Amino acid sequence: MNIEHESGARAEEGPKESKWFEGDVWRLPSEVGLIDGAEAALKKRLEKETAATEDEIFKIGMAFREALVNAIAHGNLGLASPEEEGATLIAAAEKKHGELAAAGMAEKYVIVHIAISPAEVRMTVKDEGEGFSWRKLPDPGDPEHVLRTSGRGIVITRNFMDSVEFNESGNEITLMKRFSTAS
Repeated sequence: MNIEHESGARAEEGPKESKWFEGDVWRLPSEVGLIDGAEAALKKRLEKETAATEDEIFKIGMAFREALVNAIAHGNLGLASPEEEGATLIAAAEKKHGELAAAGMAEKYVIVHIAISPAEVRMTVKDEGEGFSWRKLPDPGDPEHVLRTSGRGIVITRNFMDSVEFNESGNEITLMKRFSTAS
């Protein structure tokens, strides 16, 4: 698996190699196999650098995971919802990434900025896709959409974080959570 560190160095490493998740800026290829390592690295930093509760760390990790999945699968790989793809989103993303790599298509990256203070964490996840109309997201509680398996990630993220903001084009999300233990 090729992973590129913010310094531009590339190496063949597994997704959980911590050196690729060091610092406050990560440049990650559109490989869903990196998501577990990225989430684990963020949670480890939160445990070491903050007094966040276990519940807060879980929720921050889940919201971060959702942002990465959306950036890779929908943003960089251009996948529609799983119902339209006929597979899980992760499986569809793995397949699409493999097809693009085999065709020699240029890799698109996800840029992650992380700012951790004793009081809060702020994460920005930006993909190289065209974005989406985040103002027009369907209400997942609407009876017409309630049984759909997609579209819940942003709802979960909004419930777990104190602030969720998109840039105008919809290819960048900023997540912020204040810690309950912060003074």
